[in-house]
Amino acid sequence: MQTTPPAPTSSAAGIPRSNLYRLSQPFFDLVHSRGLGLQGLRLVHLIAHATRRKVPNWHNLTVQQPEEGDRQECLEFRRRLGLGRSGDNGALADGIAELSRTDLLEWISFEHDHHWLSWRLCDGLFDLLFDGAYGYFDIDQLRRLGTPLDLMIYGEVGIIRGMQQPAVSLDLARYGASLGRSSDWSRLRPDLVRALQRAAALYDCGFLLQLECRGTRRGIDVVTLRARTVRSRWSWKALTKKPQGVPVRKVLLIDAGRCHESTSEAASADAKTFFGAGPQTPQKK
Repeated sequence: MQTTPPAPTSSAAGIPRSNLYRLSQPFFDLVHSRGLGLQGLRLVHLIAHATRRKVPNWHNLTVQQPEEGDRQECLEFRRRLGLGRSGDNGALADGIAELSRTDLLEWISFEHDHHWLSWRLCDGLFDLLFDGAYGYFDIDQLRRLGTPLDLMIYGEVGIIRGMQQPAVSLDLARYGASLGRSSDWSRLRPDLVRALQRAAALYDCGFLLQLECRGTRRGIDVVTLRARTVRSRWSWKALTKKPQGVPVRKVLLIDAGRCHESTSEAASADAKTFFGAGPQTPQKK
């Protein structure tokens, strides 16, 4: 995975300041390893956004978490989920129940007759908010993500999308374990494609997905994702390059509404047709 953070100014462009928050790859790795469901993952994002908005300097790596933890009015969290008028804290209650079964927080509970939510992250998770490669996110997108896999892919793409050649390899066994389901590619494929199409719509980008056999299990065990974004600079050769010594079973080209199946040999020509634009090459200075 990429270890160099993307340039913050361009990655954050276009996100209203009140919606903006930053999350790191190590933070996502730890959270996703705990097998949370949809409401648990949503609540993690809400808490991270609320926490980051109160930190005066995101680049200060010595930020200390208050011993008393933090709190937020439930109405604000419901509003972020598109439930502001309902007055029903059911989604938050489900998220609390999921998080309470993990070691991610020291505590989390309703307060003041369910009008407020109080929590304290475990210090290790709090520290990971400020550690490693990171991406910028818009909390108003949260209501548009309807499955745990949607949130996981949204996070992966958010981390890499500011890079000039955004790419990440996804271990299917790790994803299957996080989701509590089979990691067999044929079973994961429909939901993963839908999650990528949703991410493509939210981030206004397209993806090339290589289905690889690296030998950790029978068949496809890793998928390498390369993204074409407004900021990316890919040549067709680099975008479709096959990894040396790794069998690639198929190649998928994905945007917000389509998924086209190709091969390594045909990927370059198919990508030009599918994405309908000239190659993204580094700009001359």
